[in-house]
Amino acid sequence: IPITLDPAHTDIAVIGKGPLALRRFRQLRDLGADPLLFSENPETELALEAGQRLRRRAPNRKDLHALHVVWVVGVSESKAGAIAADARAEKTLVNVEDDLPLYGSLVGSAVEDPVGLPGQKPALHDQLCEEVLTRVSA
Repeated sequence: IPITLDPAHTDIAVIGKGPLALRRFRQLRDLGADPLLFSENPETELALEAGQRLRRRAPNRKDLHALHVVWVVGVSESKAGAIAADARAEKTLVNVEDDLPLYGSLVGSAVEDPVGLPGQKPALHDQLCEEVLTRVSA
């Protein structure tokens, strides 16, 4: 069942390190979230980006219980598996980037319109909808 969460009203964390963790952290922040970052050894840029939201450790079960959604990025498969299992046990949605068997939830793509106005549908969205309707109606 596809669902959409409002990041501004969702307790979210990124767990991990590396460029993909930085990208996900920034993306969530740009979408209105105030995510936590759990990273034992974050790169300087990631640590600076997270600021006061950085936790220099792995999350524990209590941390996971307090969150609605976690993204796991740039950690070993065994660590990702353990975090995913703990998150599911705490009823927290989990997404392990680029590891379909560990997904507890699937994340759709976000399409942005670089020339659109904030809060409006991307122009590409309208064009795609028109094209689909044209083909389905034919």
